[in-house]
Amino acid sequence: MEQIDLRLLVGALAVLAGGVTKGVTGIGLPVVATPILAVLYDLPTAIAVVIIPTVLTDAALVYRFRDQWREIYRLIPIIPPALVGIVIGTQILVRIDPQLLKIALGSAVLLFVAMSWFNFIPRRGDSFSKRWAPGFGLAAGILQGASGTSAPVVTIFLLQVNLDKAVFLFVINAFFLLVDTSQVFSLLGVGLYTPKLFFAAGIIACLALPALFLTLRLQKYISDRLFRKAVLVVLTLTGIVLIVNN
Repeated sequence: MEQIDLRLLVGALAVLAGGVTKGVTGIGLPVVATPILAVLYDLPTAIAVVIIPTVLTDAALVYRFRDQWREIYRLIPIIPPALVGIVIGTQILVRIDPQLLKIALGSAVLLFVAMSWFNFIPRRGDSFSKRWAPGFGLAAGILQGASGTSAPVVTIFLLQVNLDKAVFLFVINAFFLLVDTSQVFSLLGVGLYTPKLFFAAGIIACLALPALFLTLRLQKYISDRLFRKAVLVVLTLTGIVLIVNN
């Protein structure tokens, strides 16, 4: 019983941290919560219970930055291949050894941390976006379907296009909203959801959404630099645990 209670406590803290991170950076709920829950339970369960609350947080941030709606055109070349990738990734999720998926997710998280920590992200223009968007979209979709988060791929892609903060937050969350919603239906299609998982997703939403809204209200008082470094440390530890805990 003590072990179960400890897992629930750690899982709740992971979800709260993910909601706060989402409010500060515009990304973070699946990046933070999914790897930790995958260590505590299993990856398919973690993805299934986190993805529905993630859709709700995506929608909240899209609404928050809705004044940037004209920038939606940036998603036109990336969305179709991403949707194809989700179907491929979901099949990988239900057919391949979960331990291999944990290694893949851990590697993706560590890549994201390294790119963020060392600012090793070149800035490019719209020509780069048009040329490479389909490839990034396909890779993001496959990673989304197989691991529950496309953030490492799509964040690296969008940061290279040199968007201002408001545009970046609108575009990336509009992308997340589309692919996350698509993944919910993809998971339903392969029969992964059960009433118990739906209930767990509801509990996670009740934790993540208040954390998101509170952080949005307090955002101007938070040191983004310090908080981002703390999150990157947590992600690094999570990525390492995912890779070695096999």
